[in-house]
Amino acid sequence: MTLRLRHVNHGLSVVAVLLGLYIALSPFIPQFLYWLRDTSPAAIAPYAGALAEENNNSDPRPLPKENRIVIPELSLNEEIKEGSDIGVIASGASWRRPQTSTPDKGGNTVIVAHRYYASSASTFYNLDKVEPRQHIGVYWDEKEYIYEVESVKVVAATATEIENQTIEPTLTLYTCHPLWTARDRLVVTAKLIEGVQ
Repeated sequence: MTLRLRHVNHGLSVVAVLLGLYIALSPFIPQFLYWLRDTSPAAIAPYAGALAEENNNSDPRPLPKENRIVIPELSLNEEIKEGSDIGVIASGASWRRPQTSTPDKGGNTVIVAHRYYASSASTFYNLDKVEPRQHIGVYWDEKEYIYEVESVKVVAATATEIENQTIEPTLTLYTCHPLWTARDRLVVTAKLIEGVQ
């Protein structure tokens, strides 16, 4: 009986150590996955158009039927959902703020997403890695719109002016900042450089 109890204790010790390692390393998993992301042209700029050409994708897919955002530097390709509140992206994806514009109308198109990380949900977790002059593709009503990043900044959560209408066609992306809190907002603004104007 004592030998059996010793085996059980040994097994529980191994489980406890493995669980502790998982808890200690889990905050770093998204960074590891970012380093290991697929950076092939087909992954970072998958749809036919200027973004695919710019990223040397010689065999792009047709433009998507659903609205999507593609950020090549992040290997991010996710659906843009419509809805009256942020609950539409509870399981991932991004959301166009309903009171803001759309790419085909010009003005300020505002897209938000959560900043948590989950294996089944693509989010704006790595949005802080976007830099000025990088390009972002928005596929809206089966048309491609290419935006060039102008700024990346942190503002207070109360800074609702980031959603204000603009004269120039603009894309505003934002998410919570810093990670795991909703204290501030990480905001990326970009200007339209190619698409219907």
